[in-house]
Amino acid sequence: MNLTTELARPEQIPADWLVVGLWEGEPLTTPAAEVDAAAAGMVTRLLARGDCTGKAHETTPLYEPRGL
Repeated sequence: MNLTTELARPEQIPADWLVVGLWEGEPLTTPAAEVDAAAAGMVTRLLARGDCTGKAHETTPLYEPRGL
């Protein structure tokens, strides 16, 4: 497995996995907002429903989100 860091818009990165950070009670980070916009608001909806919270040690995989 190779891990790399790349500076580009999330929807432009060819990768098997893309990791972005969210923090509980904070606005979306720029990468998370870009993922949210590319995926038609999927991150915002998950937060609103409580399906992800941004708490420490939490991961929420998004399998094949549209737009990414």
